[in-house]
Amino acid sequence: MRSPAKFAAPVVFPDQWISPVVDMAFRGRLSLFTAPSGYLPTSQIATLAHRWDTPLIWLRAGEEDRDPGVLLTSLISALQKIEARAGSETLAAMRRQPGPVSGWAPLFAAAAREYAAALPDGALLAIEHAGKLSGSSCLELLGAHFLPLLPEPIVVMITSHEPLPPRSFPLQPQQFRERDLQINAQTGWDALNRMRSSLTDQALHRAITLGEGRVGLLENLGQASQVLDPALVARNLDESRSLDDLLMRLTRAWVGALPPGASYLAQMAVQLNDFHPEMMRSVINAGLPDAPSWLQPLDGGWQRVLCSWQPPLRLTLKTLQRTEPLLLGAVARALLAEGLTDQAVRVYLSLGDYPNAAEVISGIAPAMLDIGQWQTLEDWLSQMPESVQHNWPWLVYAGGELATTRHEGALARRQFALSTALFRQQRSPEGICQSLLTESVLAAWQGETDQALTYAHAARSEAREANLLIYQAYANWQAGCLQAGVEQFSTALMYFDECQANAQQANAPLVADLAQQVKDMIRQRLDLDQQSLQYRHALAALDVAQQDVANSIQAVLSSPANNLGLLLAERGWSHTPLNLKSPAFEIPPPEPRGLNALWQGLLSVFRFPNRERVPPDLLAQPPAPAGVEPAPAAQADLLPVAQPENVPDDDPRPVVAGGSATLTVYLLGPFQVLINDTPLTTWSSGRGRSLFQYLLAHHNRPRTREELMAIFWPETAEKAARNNLNVAVHALRQALRQVSDLNVVVYHEGVYRINPQIDLWLDVDVFEQALAQARQADAAGDQDATIHALEAATNIYRDDFASSDPYEEWTLPVRERLRLAYMEALDRLSSLYFDRSQYAAAASLCQRLLARDACREDAHCRLMLCYTRMGERHLALRQFQICADALRAELNTAPSPATLQLFQKIRRQE
Repeated sequence: MRSPAKFAAPVVFPDQWISPVVDMAFRGRLSLFTAPSGYLPTSQIATLAHRWDTPLIWLRAGEEDRDPGVLLTSLISALQKIEARAGSETLAAMRRQPGPVSGWAPLFAAAAREYAAALPDGALLAIEHAGKLSGSSCLELLGAHFLPLLPEPIVVMITSHEPLPPRSFPLQPQQFRERDLQINAQTGWDALNRMRSSLTDQALHRAITLGEGRVGLLENLGQASQVLDPALVARNLDESRSLDDLLMRLTRAWVGALPPGASYLAQMAVQLNDFHPEMMRSVINAGLPDAPSWLQPLDGGWQRVLCSWQPPLRLTLKTLQRTEPLLLGAVARALLAEGLTDQAVRVYLSLGDYPNAAEVISGIAPAMLDIGQWQTLEDWLSQMPESVQHNWPWLVYAGGELATTRHEGALARRQFALSTALFRQQRSPEGICQSLLTESVLAAWQGETDQALTYAHAARSEAREANLLIYQAYANWQAGCLQAGVEQFSTALMYFDECQANAQQANAPLVADLAQQVKDMIRQRLDLDQQSLQYRHALAALDVAQQDVANSIQAVLSSPANNLGLLLAERGWSHTPLNLKSPAFEIPPPEPRGLNALWQGLLSVFRFPNRERVPPDLLAQPPAPAGVEPAPAAQADLLPVAQPENVPDDDPRPVVAGGSATLTVYLLGPFQVLINDTPLTTWSSGRGRSLFQYLLAHHNRPRTREELMAIFWPETAEKAARNNLNVAVHALRQALRQVSDLNVVVYHEGVYRINPQIDLWLDVDVFEQALAQARQADAAGDQDATIHALEAATNIYRDDFASSDPYEEWTLPVRERLRLAYMEALDRLSSLYFDRSQYAAAASLCQRLLARDACREDAHCRLMLCYTRMGERHLALRQFQICADALRAELNTAPSPATLQLFQKIRRQE
């Protein structure tokens, strides 16, 4: 909640002089007053509104309003002084769709519509200090998306000490500047006389001269002559060389006459800028004798320090004994007692009292996040040491939320991991669940589905242990989404079932309804999958039947009839047609359809460099008629296109063009290549791509031409193999040239290799280095380092080595070696997590291991134990059935006695 002074209009004076330009502004729609302090007619605007009985909404902008969320709530709070329930729809929209995510323009437009509905015709909206919004998006939001939507009967007046950027207001306001607001000598004389000043005529003339036509300052000087000794004021007027000099002299004179208590009160007033005397008296039992000229009285008893007097007051009060920290700390507590949390935070931060500031911010941070006041929250947190924030986990969590909105994923994950740990230290189950679920979402965004599921399971267990039904629903929802994302729909359905049950128990019908909708769609998808499978089986059976009939027809019509002997006996050889005695044509096989067509299509995509290696049944085709050569196209798909034999091995391009270069390669999973962060997506030759993968996988050992020929064309004549190699290298370089002029593959001193001057990052190297570090740490007994290294290794392993080229023979031993290493890493990491009672993480790793080898009984057993320790006994029993089914289907065996014994213990809840 912000200070009511922000929305308090100046106190009305019956004899207030009104400038003609203010009267003119009242007859327009939008007016802008831009002038230095002392010229702006704020008191005149309030007085004229009072005289005309005009409903008045006042907003005094501050630095805090540079945050769109703060400015929007300020506009709503100002309106609520007229209509208490106004703005509720906009506030609800801010919570549904926070402005930093969905955009602020629609929310400002919604507030304008509520203004239009709540304000009567002719109402006046006054916005003071609009210059404080310059340099932020708030001025544009105000000028382009709020003010133009207000109906024309509503009058808007805006004041600013600083010139505003051009085109800030598309409505083209009436503009009044310093020259329009200056008063002449006679008007100034009248203004001072109205104040019943006791100054001499000479002093009045001097005041008018130094005042430079600022009616506000002249009125302040008149007030000063009533508070201070008129002779003192006259002497200072005579001795001052400028207006600033005069203000400094009068300030010193007034402050010097204050008793100690009042001087401390003056210090606090200047620090706060606006204050209520009664609240100040609750802090220090003193008041300001005779309201000074540098204070402007506001509605509701509030007072504010005039801008013209702030610099001399700050300079003068610095010379006094500094007791502000103690007093301001008491002021902050008084502000909190009044519910003015925003002002209290600013006071604490100005004092460097970070623990108290952190306590207040921690209490209001969720509400600030809800309505999009993220900029202010981020500014506050940036001023606070991290060591202080660690005592308030919700502040660390809020920092992670803000980092997420800035797309700083790494920082956000660190913040959320830290908040999870801090919540655990403080034993806050709600905070733990919130942080874990957010960690799960970030991991999923970065493609780490298994890790995301681990976090979701951990949140689920925490929520169940603390009986937090709504967080159980959230965790089950997250787990269901993750399983559905990898098309594990049956498992996802189980999680959504639990989500719905939890939501119903927690009285959260919206979440329950959403879970029901997803369940209905998943069941529909499962039904369609089953129908699709049935149709595929039926289509495959039809294909087989069609082929059988075609073969029977072929056999009957392409060979002599079975009853040829009887026919010849009856008709004789000469009178029997030749097509019955010796058929000379063949019935072509039917065009492949369904699964057969799909398989034939796949065969047409793959290129086999050696026909001898291709299974004969894949290449079978009808024999060509006698004397007819096979069509050239039949060979084109299987043999490389001939190229000139003199394709050079070396590349004349520079080794490294334009300085340093980076080559990033992913071989674990789909083949991906990035040169200087630019991806290579098109390959003109499959053989060239495979050759490149081989050179990358063996980049530490260059290969001769003969070695490459023996690996890729072992059964081809040397001349043809050399030509094939040249063609492949040429195609490879053509592909690489699509994204860079770098010479990536070089031929030097009889060997091919990856250019050693290029900085190569290879996921296989990272994977093996992490495994080596894990082995060393494990041998040294450093479990933390072992876990860290194993996590790095398992996270980099996306899929099997060279999975894009499963038929290349040279990839088979490498793929199997890395696959076994990955499975050993999963097994060891799962074991370490289990020993540390981190059962959700261990379970996730077991699932990844079983996805590679469904017959690993040890992984099934550990997963059953994890489920049991997590309180998921039904999942443990179900896992045993999954294990038994896999062993029966793949190995035709039953679970071992140890596995059966574990199952019986779990079933008996032992």
